[in-house]
Amino acid sequence: AELVDRFRWVVYELANGLDDGASTGRYRHPEYADDLIELLNHLKIEKCHLFGSSFGSTITLDALHRYPDRFLKAAVQGGFARRPLAFGERCLARAGRWMPGTMKSMPMREQMLKTTDAPGFVGAPDEVWHWYISNSEVTPNRAIARRALLLHKLDLRPTLAAIRQPLLMIGGDNDLLVPRRFEEEVLRGVPNARRVEFERCGHYPPYTQPERTAREVRDFLNEPGGVA
Repeated sequence: AELVDRFRWVVYELANGLDDGASTGRYRHPEYADDLIELLNHLKIEKCHLFGSSFGSTITLDALHRYPDRFLKAAVQGGFARRPLAFGERCLARAGRWMPGTMKSMPMREQMLKTTDAPGFVGAPDEVWHWYISNSEVTPNRAIARRALLLHKLDLRPTLAAIRQPLLMIGGDNDLLVPRRFEEEVLRGVPNARRVEFERCGHYPPYTQPERTAREVRDFLNEPGGVA
């Protein structure tokens, strides 16, 4: 909402396999970027900027590399080129592949989120935390689990040097989901990348610091320059 006066924004949902006919069990990571290109073709958008958050950052990096002529600049939040799962995370993701329903039905979900995500919401109004809980509960369990397992095997580092578009990275100083070392790999690998860090912030600055997130993206997109 902070950006629509200057830019046209298109927001889309990833394939979830629940109500869109997608077979997420057969999806491979490159197909998410292919979906993005098909959407742009459908909307007759020849060139644009990209914004990718968390898992979406990997789609952004892959699209910048594989479809360089379609994108001018990109911003990623909580971005990474690889994020291997810990043993417990892998076990949970493997079990989740067969779990029906959405995240709302996952046992002890809110308790887990209070451990992994709540520290990043310290200082934010309570309604922001509850809004996040409400938004995140609609994603199918199977889709989340299968995306997580894709990430465990993913490594985009060999392609980063070929990305020539300007890249803005937004990260929180208290991000427990994507440790700083994974962001640093992207920062070192992409030639025209820079990073801004939000203090007292976790993995979700669009929730906890939306005004600053919008301001950083606006300033970045308004800067002159495009693909090098």
